[in-house]
Amino acid sequence: MERATLRFYLDRVEPYIGQPMLCSLLGAWAARLGDRDRALELLQRGYADYINEPFRETDEFSRTRHPERPRVGPMTAHLGGFLTTLMVGLPGLRIGPEDACRWPQRPVVLPAGWRSIEVERLWLRGRPARLRAEHGAERSELAFT
Repeated sequence: MERATLRFYLDRVEPYIGQPMLCSLLGAWAARLGDRDRALELLQRGYADYINEPFRETDEFSRTRHPERPRVGPMTAHLGGFLTTLMVGLPGLRIGPEDACRWPQRPVVLPAGWRSIEVERLWLRGRPARLRAEHGAERSELAFT
């Protein structure tokens, strides 16, 4: 049911890419289906296309899809969505009340060309932790340091 639901909605994202909010999360849903190429494409179109040079601030609208729109940034919703994708969605974490070391729930599938995601220091429940998600691993590694 989950896979069918993800496929159904990912097949309908085209009108929304380039608009504000939520597009930065799309790559994680494609990765969850195992479609690494689509995950990379959706991260590009759903987040990277919103980045403005020279200061790399995140805009409200994609410059690729909406060059006529004024620059509006920084759009922290896109940045927050991208960080959530990197630290929760792609590593396959399911945040809950149990010990955080049990949050990794799914095999790690990263976008095409990506090998791993590593976060040296996170603060979880007031304690330092680290995260490592290596493509193809049965689960991410989340450990208190």
